[in-house]
Amino acid sequence: MQAWLQGFSRSYAILPPFTYIVRILMSRKAWRRILILLVLLAVIAGLAGWRLSGKKSSEKPDTAPPLIFQAKELTQASLASIGQSIELSGSLYAPDSVTIKAKSTGQLRRLNVVEGQFVQRGQAIGSLDLTELQSRLAERKAALAAAKTAMTQASTQWEANQRLSDRGFIAPTAIETSRASLESAKAQVQAAESALQTVQVQLRDADLIAPISGWVQKRLAMEGEKLATEQAIVSILNTDRLEIHTQAAASYAQQLALGYRQNFRVDGLKALVAAQLSRIMPSADPNARALTLVWAISGNPDMQLRPGQFAIASVDLPGEQQRLTLPVEAIRQEAGKSVAWIIADGKLSRKALITGRRSPDGTRIEILDGLTPDAKVLAMRFDGLREGQEASIANSDQPPTAPAKGSQAKS
Repeated sequence: MQAWLQGFSRSYAILPPFTYIVRILMSRKAWRRILILLVLLAVIAGLAGWRLSGKKSSEKPDTAPPLIFQAKELTQASLASIGQSIELSGSLYAPDSVTIKAKSTGQLRRLNVVEGQFVQRGQAIGSLDLTELQSRLAERKAALAAAKTAMTQASTQWEANQRLSDRGFIAPTAIETSRASLESAKAQVQAAESALQTVQVQLRDADLIAPISGWVQKRLAMEGEKLATEQAIVSILNTDRLEIHTQAAASYAQQLALGYRQNFRVDGLKALVAAQLSRIMPSADPNARALTLVWAISGNPDMQLRPGQFAIASVDLPGEQQRLTLPVEAIRQEAGKSVAWIIADGKLSRKALITGRRSPDGTRIEILDGLTPDAKVLAMRFDGLREGQEASIANSDQPPTAPAKGSQAKS
């Protein structure tokens, strides 16, 4: 390139100013700068063309046709009574439970039940060793026989002394002594009879009998174990009648009346469990500052409910204050927010809402902010709606009414 420029300047006798420019172009640094400048100019021209093309595409007019809605497809916010809802949780309890204990000391000879086994009322579930009790029973019988013999002798002696006293052969003090001996002998007989009955009761209780029908919850003693009096052996639960114990603040508990019915969700069950408020404990828990509510379960025929299961429920307390509400179908969730579409000034507008509680029947939701009572709200879900799109109401002289279910937008 340099050689060509030199030859060009010599052949045509270039003027001095142009010769100076040629010398600058012959410099390598200047040549590199010119190339960089050309590249930058090309990039800038490309970006400017891209922005112009995007601006032209964005300036295209919206050709979407206006939407026409029927009056039944719109609704308006209305005032409704929304009661407060509280969450209750607790566990299932079996009020009919019993613990079988040893009535006397002795060795546990056999125990015929295991944990989880169902037993009937009156069923023998085990027994104690009877050797010691049988020997004690024989001892008490012998003591009773000796007491009766002594009483017979004392009675014979008293009768003889009484005949002698009638004839004047003995002093009256001897008669009194004989009568006291007879009374003492009778008392000894009664004491021996009581001791014998006690041993007989202990012998009868040596056979362990289930007092109620139910499930064996725990075995509290092992076969061959030496038992003390009143030591626990087996605990039995009757699951035919179950209760749910929950806690609630005193202000909430006082709003519930006995007999109030509520459905609970119980762990492990898909179906709801119906319960009725049977009683409210008179004293509050000092730690939780709450009252205990006892809910009675109507029945447990399939044995699906067991004591210890966790139950939860949402209780709707009665409310008197009227609040602004919308039907559930008129509110949709977008990006984690509650929104509603309204028609204002002949165009669609998307309103973000702040919602509160649901009505007890679950059909309406409280509107805390974002909507006025006179707003015309789309009462069902429509697809393809856009902010600012033209919209109108057919037969607009009719008031909006809440519809059935979702539909498609009409154009």
